[in-house]
Amino acid sequence: MQGYVLAFRPATGDGAIVAQSGHTYRFTLSAPSFDLCGGDIVSFEPSAESNAPSAADIKLLTKAAACIDSQTAVSLLSSIETTSDSY
Repeated sequence: MQGYVLAFRPATGDGAIVAQSGHTYRFTLSAPSFDLCGGDIVSFEPSAESNAPSAADIKLLTKAAACIDSQTAVSLLSSIETTSDSY
């Protein structure tokens, strides 16, 4: 799945991703190998290990240029979908 990072707290490794479907998935990175921030486009695997939807195997696809609002993030995600559909 793909989505955008809604929020990420580097100090705790906790964050949330909004998927293309509009569902929100929470995640915790124990040892972040990259610095996430709001608006980054990521791929991930949904996980059913807890009661709340969670994300695993998170990979950074596109780094946001700056902090952006959620509507802009949705537009970015849509443009990536259009690009990937053309291959």
